[in-house]
Amino acid sequence: MELSYNSGLVALSIAVAILVSYTALGLAARVAESRGAAGHAWLILGACSMGVGIWSMHFLGMLALSLPIQLRYDVDMTLVSLGVAVLTSGFAIRIASSKQLGLARHLLCSGVMAFGIVGMHYLGMGAIEITPDITYALMPVVASVLIALAASYCALWLTFILRSTVHRYARIARLGAAIIMGCAIAGMHYMGMSAAMIAPGSICDGGLAIENGWLAVAVALAAFGMLTITLITSVFDSHMAARGRAYDESMARADRQLRHQATHDALTGLPNRSQFLQCLKYAIDRVNGGEQAMFAVLFLDLDRFKFVNDSLGHAAGDELLRQIAVCLTFELRTSADHSDPAYDVVSRFGGDEFLVLLNNVASPAEAKRIAEALLAALSSTYDLHGREVDCSASVGIVTSDHCCTLADEVVRNADVAMYEAKRAGRSCVIVFNECMHKEVSRHVLIETCLRRAIGTDELSVVYQPIVELSSGELVSAEALVRWQNPVLGCVSPAEFIPIAEESGLIVALDQWVRLEACRAMRGWRERYPKSAPKTVSVNVSRAELARNQVFRAEIKDLLEKMDLPAHCLQLEVTERDVMRNPEDALLLMQELRAMGVRLAMDDFGTGTSSLGILRTYPFDTIKIDRSFVQGLVGSADVLAVIHATINLVEHLGMASLVEGIEQEAQVSVLLSIGCRYGQGFLFSKPVPADRLVGSIKAKPERRKAEVRETAAMFESAT
Repeated sequence: MELSYNSGLVALSIAVAILVSYTALGLAARVAESRGAAGHAWLILGACSMGVGIWSMHFLGMLALSLPIQLRYDVDMTLVSLGVAVLTSGFAIRIASSKQLGLARHLLCSGVMAFGIVGMHYLGMGAIEITPDITYALMPVVASVLIALAASYCALWLTFILRSTVHRYARIARLGAAIIMGCAIAGMHYMGMSAAMIAPGSICDGGLAIENGWLAVAVALAAFGMLTITLITSVFDSHMAARGRAYDESMARADRQLRHQATHDALTGLPNRSQFLQCLKYAIDRVNGGEQAMFAVLFLDLDRFKFVNDSLGHAAGDELLRQIAVCLTFELRTSADHSDPAYDVVSRFGGDEFLVLLNNVASPAEAKRIAEALLAALSSTYDLHGREVDCSASVGIVTSDHCCTLADEVVRNADVAMYEAKRAGRSCVIVFNECMHKEVSRHVLIETCLRRAIGTDELSVVYQPIVELSSGELVSAEALVRWQNPVLGCVSPAEFIPIAEESGLIVALDQWVRLEACRAMRGWRERYPKSAPKTVSVNVSRAELARNQVFRAEIKDLLEKMDLPAHCLQLEVTERDVMRNPEDALLLMQELRAMGVRLAMDDFGTGTSSLGILRTYPFDTIKIDRSFVQGLVGSADVLAVIHATINLVEHLGMASLVEGIEQEAQVSVLLSIGCRYGQGFLFSKPVPADRLVGSIKAKPERRKAEVRETAAMFESAT
């Protein structure tokens, strides 16, 4: 019997096949992305939807067959073919949603899927109740099986490839793949239909007779409806999942940014202090566990960085720090994974300080060689917004040989070595040693004990007389602090004063010394109204000068509290401290001078003392440093310098005072060149307040004769 087809139903069946294929691509993606119960639910829904769709396409294809007799169908066999379609679809979706699809797995699954589709088709054909039975031509059957295999192979591959595609052309790619898959499925069906041979005069008996037109419409609508609902649900769920993924990605990105900000310096992008210390702890553990031979820590501090900030501005300073960070990173073996022991770690520790962790160095000598190479690389010219600036650094090194178990201790030792490099002249490298460790330990102990000592009887103030050289009379006294600690013993001011300045304790210490000095001055004025010194002289630190108006207010309150005239207090400053902020210092000194407080320049003649400061600042007294006194007798050069200095000071209306006098001959020379005041062990060592008056060993009568003789010698020599 010759077979013919309804072209409308054929087109409808192909459309169903394409829709099934497109839906299958989306369902595979949902199953692959879902986990747990959601994944199982999508698998079941997809199997039912795809299975019903494929079965509907095949059923529509059979309904498209036009015969002169009305076909009848075995309901049970028809339902079995539907079940085979659902199971085959579920199997296909599960395989396509797996993580990997190897060639062997791909081929095996393609065979199972193809035979499932072929089985569904021929079961559906077998459901037709016709006598005699339908026979099949061999070659078309083989061709239909081969088409099913090829279609299954391509369908699995396309579904696997396109399931996670998220680019802008993903929907177009899936539509194209669905058209290919749908045409392949339809081609397999109609190839199988062409293999059917129905004998002339065949009749249909038994089974269920259904009118083809209405059944085709019903099946098509049901299939389209189910597939459309499934597709819409899949698209909506995919959209929600995409939004969820976008939210998760944004949260993950924000988390990464927060972690990066918490562990990296915002200006340079280098690891910060906490991240470096963590890396250093790992290195310490590796060395202690025998996994690493040695490490070294380099502490770099830029020289004169404050000058760049003050002269060019903080923006230029920031740019310099960024360029320094780039230079250090380029010169060393760095990695984004800071815990990798094969690489070094560069960190900005704060301000103009950088730390470098050198992993797996062979020896301290190698660490020093690397540090010197870094110094050479850093000592180049930097372009800061059109201004060229030279830069150098001081470097301290500590290696794991020093058996430190705490990261903070390692960094502290490297810091100590760096300050030794600063003291050694800057722009050099110093390796930490145990002697430095002892110094650090004592430094910490002194700072701790001094913090507790201020305001207690551990500290005391002694006073060294300042006398008028011509008469030997007491005119003033310099207040000097002394410290007797029960643990440390007698600690020299030369040792604890710098520590007080570094730790910030100097302000509290200065305040206490001033209070004691003013209290002593009030006592002298009350007990010795005629022989008491006219002033008490107190040293002022750079930290006090920096406090400016607060410091001035404290001086005023102290004088009022002690009921002392302002001229009874003399404040001593050094040129070095004044020049740190010359304008503010000048304004402060003018205000103090206007109050009546006397001012003295200490240590004149040392460092970079300039004569210009004598004309600018309102000093009452200039104290010439003791270093000149040692060569005063017997050295014409020293004598000429001191003579010129004293002459200039006196002509500018200020009083000259020489420190460190220990010999009568020195007094005679100083008197002969016009020096007004002197201070030194010749007159008295520093004594307690109650022993100051009457402590001077003056010999004015004998001194007058010596002065006349020395003056005659000086005139003949000049």
